[in-house]
Amino acid sequence: MEAVQSVQGQRRDVFSNLDQAKFSKAHVRAMLVAGSGFFVDSYDNFVIGLMVPMIAYEYFHKSSLESTADGWVKAASSWGNAFGQISFAVLGDILGRKKVYGIELMILIGGALLCALAVWPINGNNNAVLILLGVWRFILGIGVGGDYPVSAVITSEFASSSRRGQFIAIVFAMQGFGIITGACMAIIVLASFKNTIIDDGTDNLGYCWRILAGFGAIPALAAVYWRLRIPETPRFTVDVLGDAEQGARNANQFLEGTKHDNLATVPKPNTTLTFRRAFTSYFCQWKNAKVLIGCAACWFFLDIGYYGTSLNTPV
Repeated sequence: MEAVQSVQGQRRDVFSNLDQAKFSKAHVRAMLVAGSGFFVDSYDNFVIGLMVPMIAYEYFHKSSLESTADGWVKAASSWGNAFGQISFAVLGDILGRKKVYGIELMILIGGALLCALAVWPINGNNNAVLILLGVWRFILGIGVGGDYPVSAVITSEFASSSRRGQFIAIVFAMQGFGIITGACMAIIVLASFKNTIIDDGTDNLGYCWRILAGFGAIPALAAVYWRLRIPETPRFTVDVLGDAEQGARNANQFLEGTKHDNLATVPKPNTTLTFRRAFTSYFCQWKNAKVLIGCAACWFFLDIGYYGTSLNTPV
């Protein structure tokens, strides 16, 4: 009993600085770092709706692709999203938030650049371009999906208890700016190539959609550096690793903006086993499982309309 009370006391001491911290530049920095990811995620996810008509004009000389090809190219990133979300959510709970934070953006950057270079007609078969674009969009989607759970958790775990909901809302709101930026970029690029397209033909649309695809890598590159500098969240350090001393240092490093360290003061536990036991014991209880199911179902049905509309609205 005394041991349990001692552990609870250590948790309170470690988390008090975070929970009672006043709004500061540390919180702004965390929201910008996480929000930049959601901004890029949204841009890369939905800019394909603007790219597809350009691809159709360039390679097939019509305003749209066949429904099957259109669906597969647009849905490829969504399949990657699902894989990335599950993979990075589990890895974040096992390896730690910091160890996986930034890797998902590196995957996203690689996928965005590969999409921009997806030029592969074979023996005059333009469908090969769509196949390759679909493959790269799937890889891009893994990075996008991986960013969703890790950024949301990091924002939540670094936020003060009184402002946690506000911080999460601000980070998620960056998705709207990503969609708007995609539309603005399409207008700018098409306006820049307007005379060339009119004079020399629709082949020049290839430059337009490739620029749109590659642009998503630029803000992501800027965010990677700052993500690699973020310390491990104190909540993971204390609750999973059981290291209250290191957790206190992580909290101070975040709030003060100093360089983080990894000087563990206790032996590292088997986090794979810890995760499995914690997940099964917690969600085997219906009172907890029904919250997860309800929340996931709401997101699922929301995203049917959200993704369906956003992916299929080119103008």
